[in-house]
Amino acid sequence: MDELRVALLKNWRALGFRYPVYGVLDAEELALDARATLVLDSGHHCIVQVEDVLLLPGIDVHDLVPARFDS
Repeated sequence: MDELRVALLKNWRALGFRYPVYGVLDAEELALDARATLVLDSGHHCIVQVEDVLLLPGIDVHDLVPARFDS
């Protein structure tokens, strides 16, 4: 099973973004460590904790992001 998941950064406004910030993260890492690296399509990344993100169900990562996110 592919553990890459699309996630919404919940506190995007507090961090100074003017629009919702979505990215890709490893859901297994998030579940095991309570934190993971969220990779944005701009190439930027940040470490997030469980309470920082909302995992989006039913979205196939491979339809949304470039191949560079594939493991």
